[in-house]
Amino acid sequence: MTAYARYTEFTYAAESQAQIAEFWANPETPNGQDREGFRQSFVFDSVEQPGTLRVLSVWDSAAPFDDYYATPKHDHILERLDELGAVRSVRDGLELRREVQPHAGHIRIIRSALHSADVIDDLGEFWRSEGRAFIEAAPGAIRARAYVQPDDLLFIIQVWWRSEEEATTFVSSPEHDDFLGAQLRQWTTRTDRADLTPLD
Repeated sequence: MTAYARYTEFTYAAESQAQIAEFWANPETPNGQDREGFRQSFVFDSVEQPGTLRVLSVWDSAAPFDDYYATPKHDHILERLDELGAVRSVRDGLELRREVQPHAGHIRIIRSALHSADVIDDLGEFWRSEGRAFIEAAPGAIRARAYVQPDDLLFIIQVWWRSEEEATTFVSSPEHDDFLGAQLRQWTTRTDRADLTPLD
């Protein structure tokens, strides 16, 4: 697998921390995810070196990042950080040498029927802002993804777990039903579930 990463480091004054955190937490802050070739990005606030912000974005290659870097959306990020007094101290491009991911011993897929196509926007907002994070914070959860198929009114959640036992414990918890289940029932009705063992 090939990949390119862009690493950027900023330093900032302590009084700007809350505003900088708010800027990155805002869903309206550009991050490149609507660009072809984008894979994912991370924003880290240093624990051991307070006042240091480290941003890492991962791309298929350098070319799509360079295209994104030249856009007004990316300019907005730099302009806003400049307004907040964040000073860029390091900028580096990285080529992938090795990728190691957690082993998923169990995959669970939940299929649900959408109540109507009109619920997709609200469901999507919930998933992006709270639902996915709620699942991925569960013990044993590796990552979660959700998909919609509007023409068939289909909603699918796919979760990679370390083990089936950890998945079952989470789904059986009161917190799961009181929060995730209750929210999703506003927009969907569950139809079936598949429990899978990955081959790799």
